[in-house]
Amino acid sequence: MVDKISKEKIQSLKKNILTMARYIQEILNKLEVAVIEKNSTMNHIVLFSEDIISDYYNNIFKEYNGIYSIIDARGKNLRLLAMTNHLINVLYQIGLSLVEISKTNKFLININTPFFNEQLKLSFKTLKAMTRETIDNFISFSYEKSNKICKMQNFLQKIIDNLEFEIIDFIKESGESCDKILKVYNIFKAINQIGNNIIKINETSFYIENAKIYKCTNGTLDEKM
Repeated sequence: MVDKISKEKIQSLKKNILTMARYIQEILNKLEVAVIEKNSTMNHIVLFSEDIISDYYNNIFKEYNGIYSIIDARGKNLRLLAMTNHLINVLYQIGLSLVEISKTNKFLININTPFFNEQLKLSFKTLKAMTRETIDNFISFSYEKSNKICKMQNFLQKIIDNLEFEIIDFIKESGESCDKILKVYNIFKAINQIGNNIIKINETSFYIENAKIYKCTNGTLDEKM
């Protein structure tokens, strides 16, 4: 039987992982405003969030190292403990990607760049929905939610794939600076990478809950034998 102290320490660990995830969600919301509305104040907040994200990572890592070898964990709690390092690494990578977007946006924010704004809005809307559903799924897992997140990432991937052809045509027809347009495209690529990392968290939640490895492929969750 798992002792009370072990349960409390694991619940504390899960709570702190969620706190880190919600902070990153908050930064994502600010970044959307910074990029879509060219809001320099919000961009500044995101730009200087890296130290806070690092603090979350380091504190959870210390907590994890302090309890990993001394507590009695089984079932879902054991799987959560085993996957903690992976989860916080992925969250950290998402945070760094958000900061990198803000650095690119700092260059674009004072330049008239009405390039692909509708696609940007749709991409951020999808990414925010994926983030919200993934956090909810980590708290209270459901297969339906996992599958929904997988489909959203597939939709996001299609936006990016279609954009490559649109950008080539746009450069040919408009004569706009390639540098500006490529910086906008780099934002889309970073958004897509964040989406891929969100999927990793979703797949990890599936493993923690069911002790089965599922991968998201072309908008479908498939079990890996």
